[in-house]
Amino acid sequence: MELFSSISLGISILVLTVAQILLKKGALDLKNLTFSISSFVNIILSLFQNKMLFLATILFAVSFVFYVFALSKIQLSIAQPLSATLSLILVLIGSWMFLGEKINTSQFLGIALMMVGIFLVFKKF
Repeated sequence: MELFSSISLGISILVLTVAQILLKKGALDLKNLTFSISSFVNIILSLFQNKMLFLATILFAVSFVFYVFALSKIQLSIAQPLSATLSLILVLIGSWMFLGEKINTSQFLGIALMMVGIFLVFKKF
């Protein structure tokens, strides 16, 4: 992988992780919503009123731009598994650190298995 494309993929993953955490923080303010057409409209309007949701939306777009650049240079069969796995791991850790969510034993085991999976994706036999 080319250095700049690898850095772009890494930035995309990190920005996506931050966006996910901000999205959760913003969504906590909307926890009384029920699923309906009017709640859908309220969520759209909340994007402009709730700072966390607004920032999360911008960060999703920034992550997308970096990911598109990375995909122009990196095989999808490498970029997507790496992105998905690392973002899952980072969101789990970030949720624990910034949202106070608990991590249980099966989640730790899952992280270990994902790391093995990343190794296998890049391993050339």
